Amino acid sequence: KEERNVGMYATGVVLNKGDHVYYTSAGGGGFGNPIERIPENVLEDVKDEWLSLECARDWYGVVIDEVDAEACDYRIDEDATRKLREEMKTKSIPEGFGPHEIHPFGKDIKPAWIPTQEEVMPHITISRPPGW
Repeated sequence: KEERNVGMYATGVVLNKGDHVYYTSAGGGGFGNPIERIPENVLEDVKDEWLSLECARDWYGVVIDEVDAEACDYRIDEDATRKLREEMKTKSIPEGFGPHEIHPFGKDIKPAWIPTQEEVMPHITISRPPGW
């Protein structure tokens, strides 16, 4: 009856003897406001097929032109991205515990250090289906 969701970034939560902690992750949605993400990083995720063009536009505010998908030739439309992000700044992301919502306990997290790709790559393995 005293169960509560404290979010994956909870700090300062007092645990008592006998308490149980259950932790799940939804797959690494990231932190912070998506429209503050570096557009070139969003473009790389599109090229790697982690994001669709629509997701890049609708969630990250990055407008990407598909020049030649087979040649993996995509380009950021800088002017359209700037305009879209200005418009998106006037709207808030819903707060809650579901997908595409900002977790109420984690919304103000500002990491002190964000590792570079070079620092992270030796520690992860990416597996993809044959043919990727």
